[in-house]
Amino acid sequence: MEEKKQDEIEIDLGQIASVLWSKAVVIILTGLLFALLAFLGTKLLIKPTYESTASIYIVNKQGENLTTSDLSSAEMLTKDCQKIITNRTVLDEVIDTLQLPVEHNALAKQLSVSVPTDTRIIEITATNQDPNQAKEIVDTVADVTREKITAIMGVEEVNVFEYGDLPLHPSSPSVMRNCMIAGVLGIFLAALIVILHFIMDDTIKTGDDVTNYLGLTTIGLIPDVDDNGSVGGSSNNKRKKRG
Repeated sequence: MEEKKQDEIEIDLGQIASVLWSKAVVIILTGLLFALLAFLGTKLLIKPTYESTASIYIVNKQGENLTTSDLSSAEMLTKDCQKIITNRTVLDEVIDTLQLPVEHNALAKQLSVSVPTDTRIIEITATNQDPNQAKEIVDTVADVTREKITAIMGVEEVNVFEYGDLPLHPSSPSVMRNCMIAGVLGIFLAALIVILHFIMDDTIKTGDDVTNYLGLTTIGLIPDVDDNGSVGGSSNNKRKKRG
C-alpha cells in the first residue's frame, strides 16, 4: 500500500514538473513583466534618497584614546552619543544654522549613529532627498555635536575625523534589487497558479485516469479521425461529427 502511494506521489510530481515545463515561457514572461513594473514604479513613483557620513573621534582628559572601561562598551558609547546627537538642543541649533524648514523630530529621523567594530570612531549618517543638503546636515551635526560631547561627557577633545562626502549616487531605492525581487515574485506566483490549476483539474484525459478515478479497465482507445482519414482532426471537423 505504501509503495503504491509512493508511486502515485512520484507520478504526480512528475506531472507537475511536466506542466511547469510546458508553461515555462508564460512563467518567465510573467516574471519579466513583474520586473518591468517594478523598474517603472521605482523610477517614477519612489523619490531617491542620498546618504552622507561624517566621523568624529574622542580623546579623553589624559590625551589617550578612550578605552572600553571609560565608557563601559562600544554599545554604551553608541547609545550615549546617539542621545546627544538626536537631542533637541543639538537639532535646533543645526536647524537654525542651516535654516531648514523642518522640525527637530523630522530631522532626527534623517540621522543615524554607529560605531565601526573594534574602533573608537563614531559615524554620523544623514539621509536626505537632496545630496547637497545631506552633506550640509551631517557636517553641521558633527560640528555641533563636537562641542556638546566635550561639555556633557567631560572629555578633553572631540575631533572631526572626516566630514561627509557629497553623494553622487542615491542610497535607495535599489532599482536592481526591486526588479530582482519582483521578478522572482512574478515567477513564483505564475508557477503557483499553474500548479493549482493542474491540481484542481479533475477531468479525465488518459486511460490511466479512468482506472485511477473510476476503477474501470479500458479495453481500447478510439482515435479522433477527421473527414480526410487523419488522426486528430480540426475542431471544426469535430463539431461536424457531433452534429
